[in-house]
Formats: sequence, C-alpha cells, structure tokens
Amino acid sequence: MLEVLLHSYEEFLGRKPDSAPNIAIVDLGDRPTQSEFELFKEFFERQGYPTLICTPEELEFVDGRLRVSDFQIDIVYKRFTS
Repeated sequence: MLEVLLHSYEEFLGRKPDSAPNIAIVDLGDRPTQSEFELFKEFFERQGYPTLICTPEELEFVDGRLRVSDFQIDIVYKRFTS
C-alpha cells in the first residue's frame, strides 16, 4: 500500500518529493477497522513517513494546505467502511 501511495504522489508532483511526505489515514470515527489503521500507521512511520489517523471533520484547509492542527498533509489514504 505504501508503495502505491508514494508512486501516486510522485506522479502528482511530476518528480520525486524533496522530503518524506506526511500521510493522513482518513476514515469515519469509531470503526471496527481502527486496529487495521493503527498497523498501517506504525508501518508507514517505521518506513520514515509521518502519519496520523483522523476523521473528515478534523481536516481543514489553511493557506492552501490540507492539515489537521499543525500536521500538514501531503497524501490522503481515504478509508470509508460501513
């Protein structure tokens, strides 16, 4: 999954990124898949990619950048399960 996300990000940029992109795993809160997201987060971070798990309500655009609080987001891994 990480390889696919990074490849897509490089395609979007048209080049390799200058630094490790920040990743947000976005899903509705209190889902049974939360433990899966924690595993993805741990793996991404072990590979050197800062990652957070958040809900859509936590996302905001500030100065043209998507973020959650002070965490600027470069890649969104969107997971909406029922």
